[in-house]
Amino acid sequence: MSAEVAVVEDSRGRITPLGEFLFALVSASGDSVSDLSRRANLSRSFLYLLKDDKQVPSIESLVAVLEALGA
Repeated sequence: MSAEVAVVEDSRGRITPLGEFLFALVSASGDSVSDLSRRANLSRSFLYLLKDDKQVPSIESLVAVLEALGA
């Protein structure tokens, strides 16, 4: 995995790309990307860049997404 891809590591040491992790949360919430975009005050295009691991979010953006997801 490229060093430029943000990842999430669980307690068992399994690594998941951040975009995959975030969109699994979106899917589990049943909300649309548009809903998440409004709640997080971020553009849909930015969220899709996160999904495709073409963007590494700032801490502020990551917190906004996680708060919007209720995490």
